[in-house]
Amino acid sequence: MRPTLGFTLLELLIVVTIIGILSVLAAPVYQHFMALEQRNQAISELYLIVNSIDEYQLNHHQYPDNIDELIWKKPQQLSFRFSLSLVQQQGQSGVQILAEALPDQANADPDCIQLQLMLTPTVVMTNVDPSTLCQ
Repeated sequence: MRPTLGFTLLELLIVVTIIGILSVLAAPVYQHFMALEQRNQAISELYLIVNSIDEYQLNHHQYPDNIDELIWKKPQQLSFRFSLSLVQQQGQSGVQILAEALPDQANADPDCIQLQLMLTPTVVMTNVDPSTLCQ
């Protein structure tokens, strides 16, 4: 009898099945971590916007009416996963920054559909806990 030089069909099927099972188990975990990473990236971009708003407020002695007035020149979407808007608070000095998840992000990360941050002259941004931004 000659020695075999390769793998049998059964051995190849077993290996392919094991790889398939492992990929089915790993895919949801990977997608979850990707959604969390995209949320964290959006939060860090929110802080860049806050810096731009602070700079605008220092230069113009008022908060901007909309996002287009800022020096921050990025698309109106945070990492292309969140749409961005500014909301003036009635009767308050400050502005609320809203980042609403686009459908792909909302499906991937249903725990954080909206990021919101209220910026007033008394808020110190270094004291804001990022986990409180999700609504």
